[in-house]
This record gives sequence, structure tokens and C-alpha cells, in this order.
Amino acid sequence: MDDCAPRDSEPLVLRRATIDDAARLFAWRNNVVTRQYARSSEPVDFAKHMNWLAGKLADTASALWVGEVRGVPVAQVRVDIDGGTALL
Repeated sequence: MDDCAPRDSEPLVLRRATIDDAARLFAWRNNVVTRQYARSSEPVDFAKHMNWLAGKLADTASALWVGEVRGVPVAQVRVDIDGGTALL
């Protein structure tokens, strides 16, 4: 079994993302498989990613979390509020 795969006794724990997560989130964002399912399938450069991340972290209508299993980051979750609707 994959080392990062959740098990019944090892839950996925969400924590708020910080600017310290920038490199990991950047790598996940530009992953070939991730890009197939992203709103934009084009890779982004690091400067553009940093501007986006700083904006999301400051945006009161957005929340960004990193999911961890046993302290190892394995996923990200983002919620954007648009009017009265939350978009995952």
C-alpha cells in the first residue's frame, strides 16, 4: 500500500495552507495529471503561481487547505465563495 494512502486509523487532516506551501502547491498544480483536470491545462510559471497564492491566502472569499496523512502533505482543497455559493 502507498505510504501516503489513508487508513482507518490514520485520517486525512486538513490545515490552512500558508505561503510556506508554495513550492509543493506549485508542483501539484503543474503535474501533468492535475493539469488534465484543471480549469486551465497550461503550466504556470512560479512567479504567476506566487501572485495567485498570495492573492488566495489574502482573499476572505477563499479558503485553501492542505490535507495531510501522518504529517505528510497529500492533497489540497480550495473553496471559493461566489455570492451565496461555495465552489470547490
